[in-house]
Parts: sequence; structure tokens; C-alpha cells
Amino acid sequence: MEIFKTASVFLETPALLYLFLGYSIGFFFGAVPGLTATLAISLLLPLTFSMAPVTALVTCVGIFVGGIYGGSVTGTLINIPGAPASAITTMEAYKLTRKGQAARAMGQGAFASMIGGFIGALLTLFLLGPIAELSLYFRTPDKFSLVLMAVVVAMLLNGESLLKGVIATGLGLMMGSVGLDYFSSAPRLTFGLATLTQGIQLLTVVVGTFAVSEILTQLNVRSLVTIDDSAGIGKARMKDFLPPKADLRQIGPINYLRSTLIGFVTGILPGAGASMASLMAYSVAKTCSKRRDEYGEGSIEGIAASEAANNAMCPGAIIPMMLFGIPGDSVTAIILGVFTIHGLIPGPLLLIERLDLLGPMLLAMLVTPVLIFFTAVLFGRHYLRILKIRKSFLYPFIAMAALVGLYAATYSVFQMVMTLCIGFAVYVLKNEGYPSVPFLLGFILGPLMETFFRSSLSISSGDLTVFLTSPFSLAFLIISALFLFIMGIYLPRKMETARRSF
Repeated sequence: MEIFKTASVFLETPALLYLFLGYSIGFFFGAVPGLTATLAISLLLPLTFSMAPVTALVTCVGIFVGGIYGGSVTGTLINIPGAPASAITTMEAYKLTRKGQAARAMGQGAFASMIGGFIGALLTLFLLGPIAELSLYFRTPDKFSLVLMAVVVAMLLNGESLLKGVIATGLGLMMGSVGLDYFSSAPRLTFGLATLTQGIQLLTVVVGTFAVSEILTQLNVRSLVTIDDSAGIGKARMKDFLPPKADLRQIGPINYLRSTLIGFVTGILPGAGASMASLMAYSVAKTCSKRRDEYGEGSIEGIAASEAANNAMCPGAIIPMMLFGIPGDSVTAIILGVFTIHGLIPGPLLLIERLDLLGPMLLAMLVTPVLIFFTAVLFGRHYLRILKIRKSFLYPFIAMAALVGLYAATYSVFQMVMTLCIGFAVYVLKNEGYPSVPFLLGFILGPLMETFFRSSLSISSGDLTVFLTSPFSLAFLIISALFLFIMGIYLPRKMETARRSF
């Protein structure tokens, strides 16, 4: 396979060192409650200007995978998931910690993460080529319908309600329209301000949405995280983090493989993310299990299903980002910014033209899951120390790094002011239950959707049936309609009926 021929590039460059550094940063941000891999990559984004493309992409992979796994550590130990994706794992793993089995829970989480991430990376390596060849047949109307499906899925699978998801996505779409019109170069939504004609940059929105708003949120949490060692966590040995054979037999290869496939497919679905992958795999595992009574009381099967799906989601989310420029989740949305910084235009031809850069990135997806398991075994006893950092020192440093990095990237005081305004606005919206991920996806996908829509109308002389005559476009529109009906109408009515019956 052509991608494996780039292994020499991966080994000859300092890629392995950067991969380990990125994994360590991602793990730290994922493990500390309130910090996320999204925040870590958003802070790294300005630094990628001075990095070589290979090292920048490999570092992003390390942060991505490390951040997804890191959130499960704090959830296991103190019942506070470091990231939303670890909420399902926390529900089961903390019960084992209270029973004095913290090392067992952490070891199984790391092992399942390795299995899911490694198999998911293999699937990406072998399926990326065929999917890329298929995408060559995509016409402009097909691309519009695909982006529209991504927007619909994003606003349905995030947030507390359909209305709030729609509003958040709509705000992102409007913000993405600020600046000069792509076709006519006429200013839009600038309110007479010359500085707004340049538009609002991706880095500005990313730092405001995730860094500034998250800092404001965490500053309201005055209580410090403390560690309860009543379960004997500090006495754990290295061998305690190795999954016992009894657990492996109980879980079985089918559970690992099924959860991995669920996570991988969910990752390909734009906007779904790790939280949805974890929830779906956990629900299926519980339905198929012979030990359903253990779920919710410390099920090792539930931990394996959740963590395998979480980490299989990562390579799956890379596929739509590489081939169509459509992020699979918030982290790949920022990695898309790294692609833009280094002049990499997503598309099927990218695999052919810049395989020397993408090959090492994809190979890093194979190596990082293995890194998860071995670091968990070697350093599992020391993971608790990262929780002792006081927020009074941590968050001012993050705020300074975010703003300095933004200015270094844009050299614009106006963009810094916009970052603060966006951060405060997102903070207020999040407090009211409005999701931030649809907002960011709306900002990124809005210009793409508009460009494909207007180009399609230009090609067809204004005939809207062009979106229905193409098989690909029609299929994406039908899927969008099904998602809208099932997630937006059918399931909410079912849940309301069930609630009234109690």
C-alpha cells in the first residue's frame, strides 16, 4: 500500500518525538477537568505556522487521541470526566474505583482504547483510497447535499433540544457570512466597518469558542479537585494495570470489534463526535450482554465498549475532513485549520499529491493507540499528580497563551477583540444550554454550503431539480430528512410519551 511507503519519512523526521509530545499534551488537557483536546489544539494552532507540515500534523494526531483517552482517567478516579466523551466510561469505572479496583478499570480502559484506535486506524488506511476514488464521481450538487447533511446532523446530535441546536448552527452560519462575498466581492454583514471586510478568521472563532468561553466557565467553579485515596489508588502496582485474562474472556472479541465498528462509523458521520460513539456502543453492548445487571454498577464490559468506540472515532473522523473538508467533530475542525495553514486543500486528489505529508499522519494514528496502553501501564500510578495543579495558576496561563498565540498568528488587535466578544457570547449561550460545536461547524461549513449551492445553480441555470437528479445528492437529502424526522420529531415524542407514563 502506498501509504506504508511513507514510513521512512515518519521514522526519519522527529515525528515520533512530536507524536509523544502531542500525546502528552492531549492527555494532560483531556485528564484535567474542564480542559479538552479541542482547547489544546486551539492553543497549538498558532504554533503550527513555524512547524514543518509533517510534525504539525503528527502532533495534532497525538493531541487528538491523547485528549480523548485522558478524559477517562479523572472520571475513573474522582467521578469527574475530563471530557464529555468520557461520561459513559465514568459511570461504570468510578463504581469499580469505589470497590478498590481503580487499576483494573484504568487498565481495561487503556486496553480497549488501544484495540479500538488501532483497528479504526487500519480501517482508515484501507478504506480511505476506495472512498477517495468514489468521491471523484461527486459533482457540485452532491457536495452541497453532503455539506447540508453534515449541518443537519451536527445540529441534531448536539445540544439539549432541536431548537437550540438550530439556533446555534444558524449563528455560526451567519458569522461565516461576514466579509466579502465570494462571487461578487461585495461586503456583507460588515455594518460599515472596514475591518470586518476581511471576515472573521477560523482561529479567532476557535480560540473564542473553546479557550475563552471555557476559561470563563471554569472560573465560576470555585471548588478545587481533591483526590480520595480511600480506595487504595496510591498503592497500585504496574502489573495491576494489565487486564486479567478473566476480564478479556468475559468481554470477548465480539464486544471489542462491534464497539470499534460503531465508533468508526460514528466518526465518519459529521458532527457526531466521541460522546455519541460512546453512548451508541455502550447501549448496544448492554443490549447484547448476558450480564445486564452489572451495567450501572461497575461493568467492565461497559468500560470496554465505551473506550473502544471513543478511540475508533478518531481515525473515522479524519476521513470526511481529508476528502471533503467536512470535520467529523470539533477537534478535526481545528485540524482542518492546520491543513489550511500549510496550504493543504482537502479533496480526493490530496492523497495523491501530498501523500508524503498525509502518510506519516495516518501512520501516527496506528502508533498512538499503542502508546495509550503502554503509558497507562508505566505511569498509571502517577496520573493523579496532574489533578493537584491549582486552577488559580492554570487558567491565567491558558488565557495569556491563547491571546498571545492569536496575535502572533493574525497581527490583528481587532481579531483579538473579536475573540473576547465571541468567547463571552458563547459562554452566555452555553449557560443557557446552547451547544458550541454546532456553532463552530456552522461557521466552517456555511461558506462551503453557500459556494456549492450557488455554483450548482449557476451550472444548472437556476434549476433546483439538479439536486434531485444526481443519485448521490438525492441519497444525502433523503438521509438528512430521515435524521430530521427521527432525531428531531420521532424520538422526542417517544421520550415525552414515556415521561408522562411514569
